Amino acid sequence: METIQSMITFNGYTVDQLSFEPKTPVKTTDDSMEPSFIPDFSREIKGNEEGDCKLSLTVVIGQPDDTMPFRAIVSITGDYHVPDPKRAKEIMEINGTAILFPYLRAVVTQLTAAANLPPVYLPTINLFEMFKAQENKNIVEENSTEDAQEQKIDK
Repeated sequence: METIQSMITFNGYTVDQLSFEPKTPVKTTDDSMEPSFIPDFSREIKGNEEGDCKLSLTVVIGQPDDTMPFRAIVSITGDYHVPDPKRAKEIMEINGTAILFPYLRAVVTQLTAAANLPPVYLPTINLFEMFKAQENKNIVEENSTEDAQEQKIDK
């Protein structure tokens, strides 16, 4: 039987930031209302010519206008090796993110449980598609800004 080499090796992760701040007063319109939130994710990928890569995922929970009783920031960085450095960015965007996300979810759950609150479970989402949509939105916004600046110059 032939061994198939993986396109990525995960060498573990480190927790870079754990921040937890209670919010007072909590914004609710109904005492029975469950806290609602939209997590804010960000990602950073770094690598070298040998295929050694680092991917950082950060989530911010608890914005001023949501009903979460706290604000938390969790950031973790995964350490990877990609045997084909030419494809490292593509592989890290898809596979690296998918590998690291469950660890981020677990840290968030543990942090909120340790704060003596009902644990927060981040939803399972396709982060690759979410980041791709964010990048496309940023490109559109940049192009709109450039077009507006060009119109100002032409006048």
